Amino acid sequence: MIRNYLTVAFRNLKRHRGYAAINIGGLAVGLACALLIVLYVNDELSYDRYHVNKDSIFRVVTGSDSGTFEEIAKVAGPWGPAIAEQTAGVSEYVRFRFANTVLMSGNGKQFYESEGLYADDSVFEVFSYEIVDGSRDPLVDPGSIVVTESFAARYYGDATAIGESIEIGTRLVNITAVIRDIPDNSHFRFDYLLPTVSEPDSIRFDPVRNQHYTYLLLDKGVLPETVEAGLTPAIASLVGDEAASGYRPRLQAITDIHLHSNLFREMEPNGNTAYIYIFSLVAGLVLLLACINFINLSTARSVRRAREVGVRKASGARRGTLVFQFLSESLILSLLAVVAGIILISILLPSFNTISGKSLTMNVFLETNMIVGIGLLTIITTVLAGLYPAFVLSAFQPAIVLKGEATRLKGARLRKGLVIFQFAISVFLIGSVGIVNKQMSFIQNTDLGFERDQLLVIPIRDDAIRLNTETFKSEVLNVPGVVSATASGNLPGGGDYGFPLFPQDIADDDRPRPRILVTDDTFVETYKMRLSDGRSFSRADADAGGAFMVNETMAGQLREAGWESIVGKSMGLPPSISEQQLPVVGVVEDFHFRSLHEEIGPLVFFMPPPEWFSVVTLRIAGSDARQTIAQIADVWRGFDNQNPMTSYFLDDNFQALYQSETTVKELLGYATILAILVACMGLFGLAAFTAEQRTKEIGIRKILGASVGGVVLLLTKDYATLVLAALAIAMPVAYFAGGRWLENFAYRVSPDLSLVALSGLAALAIALATVSYQSLKAALADPVKSLRYE
Repeated sequence: MIRNYLTVAFRNLKRHRGYAAINIGGLAVGLACALLIVLYVNDELSYDRYHVNKDSIFRVVTGSDSGTFEEIAKVAGPWGPAIAEQTAGVSEYVRFRFANTVLMSGNGKQFYESEGLYADDSVFEVFSYEIVDGSRDPLVDPGSIVVTESFAARYYGDATAIGESIEIGTRLVNITAVIRDIPDNSHFRFDYLLPTVSEPDSIRFDPVRNQHYTYLLLDKGVLPETVEAGLTPAIASLVGDEAASGYRPRLQAITDIHLHSNLFREMEPNGNTAYIYIFSLVAGLVLLLACINFINLSTARSVRRAREVGVRKASGARRGTLVFQFLSESLILSLLAVVAGIILISILLPSFNTISGKSLTMNVFLETNMIVGIGLLTIITTVLAGLYPAFVLSAFQPAIVLKGEATRLKGARLRKGLVIFQFAISVFLIGSVGIVNKQMSFIQNTDLGFERDQLLVIPIRDDAIRLNTETFKSEVLNVPGVVSATASGNLPGGGDYGFPLFPQDIADDDRPRPRILVTDDTFVETYKMRLSDGRSFSRADADAGGAFMVNETMAGQLREAGWESIVGKSMGLPPSISEQQLPVVGVVEDFHFRSLHEEIGPLVFFMPPPEWFSVVTLRIAGSDARQTIAQIADVWRGFDNQNPMTSYFLDDNFQALYQSETTVKELLGYATILAILVACMGLFGLAAFTAEQRTKEIGIRKILGASVGGVVLLLTKDYATLVLAALAIAMPVAYFAGGRWLENFAYRVSPDLSLVALSGLAALAIALATVSYQSLKAALADPVKSLRYE
């Protein structure tokens, strides 16, 4: 029986190749789009879940009454040991701290390594990092280093790295273990680990400065709320009760960090739960479009299969049998679409990885959960796409259809409703893409308050340049194409520091909480910032010991706190840095020193001793940047011939601030193209079938004098009405959804209704072009042949 069903199903598909091709193609595209997004979402949801102790690992984070942030992802070094020692339910702790970018030498090779961390020796008890070679307790010795397989291969190829020595500057360390590369679905990754015991004591034992990312392993069954109750008492044992009361520590589950954190100073950029919902919705919508195509074409073809149903019923076939027959055809189509979809995914996956920043492979389709998932998706698609047509087709009465009376298309209202819904989805997606593109264009072109283009950033690697920045700047300005130069300790784009400042005559409760940029006297000039009051830093004796400038937001907060004027006042640094009161010499016009997600906050420029500087920024001009950079490198070697010069453009850093939005823009754009393609495939097939059903009518109309244009208008106006109805539904939804997404930005465009309307008109034009082809083809047909139809 089943064999007979399959035989009949394949014969029907073979007989109606065009119909089958449209259905299989539409389903394949829909499934491919849905599965690619499922892969993306599954990867996002899998972060840090490979750790055996995932349910018991928590990160310590804190807010601070004196901080310039809501909450920060790292805490002071002694907090971890104090919490583990004094709080019941904590079995282990591990701390991480970024190692600076350093030049490493080993086996005759040299590389700059920037992906390193200091870590406690308990790291392998807390986290599931697999040691593939070497000691089981590899971070006890201060002179040890643990490296990943990729790191080891970079220096030693296929040879063993255990026992080999790596030179870090002037320090020699021994490789004590090699571990598997850190999985991509980790909220932080690294290439090597150095022991925390080798950190400077001034960092490791400082109870105030937030330097370490601290993780706790709780005992089985211990609730995080229980441990949280002991955090403040443990901190008080280090800094005293009064200081401890100014902190707001809490625990954060490791599996929540990637999608639910976004704290200040995260180890790596986090994901966004909202985008998971967006992509999941898009995947469902595109797949739904493919199912709508199937339903529309199947019900539209109902008259063509009426006689088949009548004969089968007259021969004794029951309705349930016919339903099973038509569901079998739907299942075959779905299976063929799945195969075609997976082939399409294999073609698209490299490009998808490039856009999304993932490293997904086809091997994921061999995993049990993915096989089960695809099976369920196939069943759901079969039911969604085939159930209604099966019941419609199986409902024909044999006495009626065998007399040739069942000539009216069944389910016309449903088909019209589905076409409206289909293009409403398409208009919604096009409108959403338009709003996203407009915001991204705004981000690209908005005035940040300084000129970020053509700023070349060169990290300082050694005191040879750090302590001679003025001489280096003077010489590099002789290079053709170098317009200006400045040295600084950090940069706009999220590199700002945070430490308290103490404005004169302002009470602690009223003083602003600014961020800090550490710069020299040519920073404002090089970045082309604008002063609204006072002057910039000067190398004159007045600023030699240090000075401040503030932005307008900081100046406004100082005025609210009691300062009548800004220039000429003074502020104090934390006592651990300096006991001096330093003058405020100027006010800089507000500029965006972070992303447009955030409002401009209070900012202070501090001119420090040269020891603070970590980068040199050069403004370059001219068309041959490569030649200019090569000549700059020649000057660099005259100062530091031990560390090769590296550089990057500041604009690239600012682009990275919007990586999530860029990914959304591109993925949503491609998904919209696929959605429109699927919708148009269905509309194309439906228009072809409608034109075929009206062949005789068209022939008669042409013989009676109807023009080609009149016939085309006749066949397209119904679809135009449906698409216009879709516009009326989808445009307000796209406008509202776009507005909600824009709320993620402190500075944004308005969700322009005209832009959404243009998107809707684009969908209308695409739909009419699709239908018009079939209409024109029918209108140009020979009327004599039309009258001979059937």
